[in-house]
Amino acid sequence: MDASRAPARIEARLQALKLAQACAELGARVRTIAALTGLPARELLELLFPDRQAVPRGRPPASPDWYHTANLLNRAEASIAMVLYRRLCDAGFPPPEALVGAYRHYRGVCEPPHRISFDRAFDLAGHTDGLWFTTVRSFSLVACPACHSTFLAACGTIALSNEECPFCKLVQRYGTDPRVQASFPVRPLADLSGVPLGVRELLRDSTLRSAADVEGGDRREPRSS
Repeated sequence: MDASRAPARIEARLQALKLAQACAELGARVRTIAALTGLPARELLELLFPDRQAVPRGRPPASPDWYHTANLLNRAEASIAMVLYRRLCDAGFPPPEALVGAYRHYRGVCEPPHRISFDRAFDLAGHTDGLWFTTVRSFSLVACPACHSTFLAACGTIALSNEECPFCKLVQRYGTDPRVQASFPVRPLADLSGVPLGVRELLRDSTLRSAADVEGGDRREPRSS
């Protein structure tokens, strides 16, 4: 093996192992971790799940059918996760890293219990970009013409109204639906009482500096030609 390539190969493997650990911590199945990292499933089992009882099990998600029949809160949270994923991809992150970062952020902004599992997010991203276990793009991200939020929709959808926008529907139901209120609670605004004073101080300092500059300029006598 070319010695010059050894460090790069070692670094790539270390990055794959680090990504695998992150996926496992987020609840990913072995099948999902293998697809994202390229590591063999048998090796992942040995490294990440020495206790076989801890291996995540269950039927893999089938998001193209699920999303269009999912309830409003599921569709809203799925849209949030995919918008975060798209932003990271657009920022230059590879899809596997973008998915992990987006899912962590999603769990940080949405209230538990989280309706979108990591495997569901993986499946949604795959069917949005035609990655991993599929080459077909079933979803796209669409901007609502009413509230301007971006939401997940069937690939090729052109939003001419807010009829399919889950966020518009959340706003419409918020006052009467306790589930929506619990999932998206009103958060207190930060205390900005000190901001106006700070702005006034900045303006005052700026005014004083400007006055000093003008005064200093007036004191300078013009040079005679």
